[in-house]
Amino acid sequence: AGPGSSGSGWINGRYDFRDGGLNPDSTYVYRVRYRNGEGVATEWSLPVRFSMRGRAVRTLMLPGDPADDYTVNDGPGLRDSTLIRAGAGDDGSGLDGFLSFRLPWDVRTGGVDSLFLSLTRTEEASETAPPLTLALIPDGNLGQPESLALSALDTTGATESWTVTCSEGTKRSPNLRELFRAWQDLDSGNRFEYGFGVRIDDNNQLPGVRAAFLDASHPDWNGGTFLSIHYTPGAPDTLLGGPEDFSLSVAAPDSIRAFWTDGASGEYGWLLLNLADSSRVAGTDTLEENTESITVGGLTPNTVYQWMVQAVTPEEARVSGAAGARTLTRTPGKPSVAPISGSALRFVLDPRDNPPYTEYAVQDSLTGWFADPGASPPVLRSGPLSDWGWRTYADWGGALGDSLTGLVPNEKYGLRVKAR
Repeated sequence: AGPGSSGSGWINGRYDFRDGGLNPDSTYVYRVRYRNGEGVATEWSLPVRFSMRGRAVRTLMLPGDPADDYTVNDGPGLRDSTLIRAGAGDDGSGLDGFLSFRLPWDVRTGGVDSLFLSLTRTEEASETAPPLTLALIPDGNLGQPESLALSALDTTGATESWTVTCSEGTKRSPNLRELFRAWQDLDSGNRFEYGFGVRIDDNNQLPGVRAAFLDASHPDWNGGTFLSIHYTPGAPDTLLGGPEDFSLSVAAPDSIRAFWTDGASGEYGWLLLNLADSSRVAGTDTLEENTESITVGGLTPNTVYQWMVQAVTPEEARVSGAAGARTLTRTPGKPSVAPISGSALRFVLDPRDNPPYTEYAVQDSLTGWFADPGASPPVLRSGPLSDWGWRTYADWGGALGDSLTGLVPNEKYGLRVKAR
């Protein structure tokens, strides 16, 4: 805690914390520690350092293309309109204005703090001051209004009330930050082909109560229609793209290597997750941005793992498709063997760290014959080996082992074990 920052204190059951009120031109260092129910705290973790990327202001002018228009009673736009009307016509018809701004790359990948719309109002119906609700256009690709089915638009409920005062001149909206965030979430690919779009809703005005704003194509337009954006360049507020081509490759009985293509832009890092419950894969940490592979060790042999990878920012996450792989079976250890009579011996398997369902076959390396657990007690028989010769560690007697009978007295035998 300190000037310009927030103190998190002790947080229970929450593993992310947003620090606000920071200086955009400073560098901050963070560290973390845990404590148990008795108040005993661990040592501090290694610190992590983050340098803020400054703050910028950009002004976007209205392009004046066909996407800037108005509609009557949710009908088609006029296409050649030089005015953007909102409110009600003299006959009570509903007038909705539409605006679209193409966003530069540094804004799209930056953390937007605030943005304000400024419009030049004409003298048309300027003796009234209707409260006009600015509403989000719920379409990721905001096209030309004359081609949209406006009455079928799926509303998100994200609105901002804007009371436009009477008289002509430049009018400035409230902060549209929340509308911008809701608009970003609509487009799953965040492609922004047509820019950030808003609708100036009629808001059920009385007949003749409306406002008219100059489009950039109007002969008298003098640059008074623009969008002012205050943002932090390069600090992602939205994640562009996501991981692709996720796959797993078995590296050893206790390790798997995960691969993917970094199709994301603006990620803070990557998380390797279990498919079953989206929990983090044990033994893995948050991976750095631009990472495309990781080797995970400490796994159980002969076990199926199903994972997925996730690109993350503080605001968003994009997850890949899932992939699965079975780790290799660990080669068993050397069995212990001891004679129990002139024609029988006892052997105990060493399963190593293979799971209980792993099956084993026992072979005499000198004759090439296999122990047949179907006989009671087992005897050696010739191959080829098939399902009849495979049993689990428990079925081979576990720690007590099993016996081989029917052997030739005073003959040498050498037992070896294979697992599957």
